[in-house]
Amino acid sequence: MRISFAGALALILAGCGSETGTDSGNPGAAEAAAAGVAAVVNSEAAGRPFPDDMPAFVEPMPGGSYMTGMRGSNAVRSTGMDMYDAPGNAAEAVAFHTAALTKAGFAPQVTAAKKVRDTMETLIAGKHADGRTLDIVVIEKSPTDTVVQMSYTIPAAQ
Repeated sequence: MRISFAGALALILAGCGSETGTDSGNPGAAEAAAAGVAAVVNSEAAGRPFPDDMPAFVEPMPGGSYMTGMRGSNAVRSTGMDMYDAPGNAAEAVAFHTAALTKAGFAPQVTAAKKVRDTMETLIAGKHADGRTLDIVVIEKSPTDTVVQMSYTIPAAQ
């Protein structure tokens, strides 16, 4: 089961022992806080330019609209994930990312699209000889609505 950051936060807040909603239809403290945080998370990044700290091999389609992302690192690796609304359909996004991975020296493996709840998802798994990985999930919400999730790892210098 996949859950968004905002959804996870809502679940955490709901389990905090705070008061919950009443039969009057008014939200409890935890529900109101979760709704407010979800609105901020969903609106803060949307429409902003892609982050400057994205590695060069993590290439969004030209014309894409940034949605959200995150970064992390430890002594072993750096990781990140970025999501964006693709300007074309799912087939165009798969073709673009497969070509971009190949151009960057990765060996992309494309899996057939599969139904996940109400969407069709295609995974493009890219591995580079130097240990970097870039996994791209192309999510077709409708024939004209495609979202792309790009998740990468970069091994720490040895």
